[in-house]
Amino acid sequence: MNNRLVGFVLLANLLVAGTAFAQAPSDSPEVNGAEPTRDTKANAIQFFNRAKELHEAGKFSEACPLFEESLRLDFGLGALLYLSDCQEQIGRTASAWAGFKEASELAARSGQKERAAIAADRAAKLEPTLSYLRIELAPEHAETKTRLKRNGAAISALLSLDALAVDPGVQEIIAEADGFKPFKTSIEVPKGTGTTTLKIPALEKAPVVAAPQESSGIDGDSMRIAGVVVGGGGLVGIAIGTGFGIGAIKSYDAALATCEGGAPNRCTDEGIALQESAKQSALISTISFAVGGTLVAGGALLYFLAPASEPAPAVMLRDFRIGSDGAYLSIGGVL
Repeated sequence: MNNRLVGFVLLANLLVAGTAFAQAPSDSPEVNGAEPTRDTKANAIQFFNRAKELHEAGKFSEACPLFEESLRLDFGLGALLYLSDCQEQIGRTASAWAGFKEASELAARSGQKERAAIAADRAAKLEPTLSYLRIELAPEHAETKTRLKRNGAAISALLSLDALAVDPGVQEIIAEADGFKPFKTSIEVPKGTGTTTLKIPALEKAPVVAAPQESSGIDGDSMRIAGVVVGGGGLVGIAIGTGFGIGAIKSYDAALATCEGGAPNRCTDEGIALQESAKQSALISTISFAVGGTLVAGGALLYFLAPASEPAPAVMLRDFRIGSDGAYLSIGGVL
């Protein structure tokens, strides 16, 4: 009978002694921070018993996840010992070694000397067989404050000073730093004693991407076009006002020519009609000048206040009124 088999037999004897699922005290702060519920404990026992059956049948790959789930639900020293042995059988030597070390310390603290000795012996026999991974960082990493992840879990960048005991197999490594492109790679750590070295080169600087500026919703080109259109409409209004103004002056002069002594209140019927026509033309001229001037001013504002290149505003005519006292124009939009 080889040493490994002898160790396993002793371990099994210790595990089945008393109860098959030996629990560490639930109120132990070193083991469990909170007391699991009764049904959670029942689930943990179910997982453990099924895992134990698979373990005894030599189906270690199936048994290990069940032992892990049992421990997650309710920590048990027996489950930890079984899991550590299971992990050793499938080649996860670093996990098994760490489990036996932890079990030895917990058993010693709870006065289980025999269990502590067995677990310590298993850990001691595993230690010379461990596989190690050394991650060497380029000198530039000292300035970039590189963050490392192994298989998705964060690890210390101080690993470059020493080697880390790992389970044999593929290791996924990611190196990250603010302002730099992440470096991702994988490396195969062979089974058995030895150290595998991974050198991580200096990280490449990430391209500087300008932060997107918030758009004000204004398109300068459209705003300038609107300014030209509005201003053009204003010029047309001024031209119309000028025409009606000239017409009003001519009509009034013609009316006075029909009046006795040039007095406006002593005109013929034709002269009175010409005076009324002159008044209407003068009113239209006044309104056209007012509207035209307002549109020219509004168009100038739209044109000269338009931004260089942003998406367009909604420029709209809010209000336009004409009365006997003049005209009123309101233009709305976002500047």
